[in-house]
Amino acid sequence: MRLVVHGTQGCTETTIAAGERVLDALDDAGHVPLSLFSCRSANCGICLAHVRRGAAQLEAATPGEMDTLRHLGAPEGARLLCQVRVADSAAGAAAIAEFELLQAASAASQKS
Repeated sequence: MRLVVHGTQGCTETTIAAGERVLDALDDAGHVPLSLFSCRSANCGICLAHVRRGAAQLEAATPGEMDTLRHLGAPEGARLLCQVRVADSAAGAAAIAEFELLQAASAASQKS
């Protein structure tokens, strides 16, 4: 499946396997500085992103992710890239998951 992430530094494209977390796929492709996305446990909200395309091809949010999204006041359609995984049913080169990073740093600092 093709993965596209839009952020402040431009657009990143790579591939992602079924069951893989989005942030891990970006990291494996060398597109994520670990210092920016270090918690990876749905605690900080730094990797908050809006799902532009492919929401039906993603696994449902976990209770921990939902709690953090609610706490951050995240808009509908937002997910945490450290938690969201591609569903096992999503397959094929034509399938696309597309995200846009949101400015979550200020919201995350309010969480503590």
